[in-house]
Amino acid sequence: MISREPLRGWRGIACRTIAVVFGLAPVFVGCGPPSPYVRVQGTVMIDGKPLESGIVQFHPPAGQVAAGEIGPGGAFTLTTRSPGDGVLPGTYQATVTAESADPAQQSLIPLRYTRAGSSGLSVTIFPDSKAPVKLELVSDGPAAEDAGTTGGADREQSQSPTAD
Repeated sequence: MISREPLRGWRGIACRTIAVVFGLAPVFVGCGPPSPYVRVQGTVMIDGKPLESGIVQFHPPAGQVAAGEIGPGGAFTLTTRSPGDGVLPGTYQATVTAESADPAQQSLIPLRYTRAGSSGLSVTIFPDSKAPVKLELVSDGPAAEDAGTTGGADREQSQSPTAD
């Protein structure tokens, strides 16, 4: 037989508490401040061809470095704290590392791109940046000498707002 008496004592309190918690849960799911991070995706090219493996890092003037693995087609997505979250708005010095599987050839790219101070890859990310970043590297040799400071990786990349 089912009792029609209201729940009293600890059982009544527990039932009401559970009902309130689950009743308000949908209100709080997804709430919270928006993320300050800007999602950053892009490609790495060397001599006009995609770099198929390696790591891209964005070095801020201060704070945590963001990194992303280079995959097929030279594609990467940056992570600072959680997978794919991106970076905080600001200007970064980018570096790229790409090691060869062949022990005779240690790096697939010139070593200058592995250091923030010598890479020449400067990228500015704005709060509403949406366009993919394209990092263009140039091999050492005659092509690199002709590129000078205005071509290839030596030019500054800016992620400006896009019009919708």
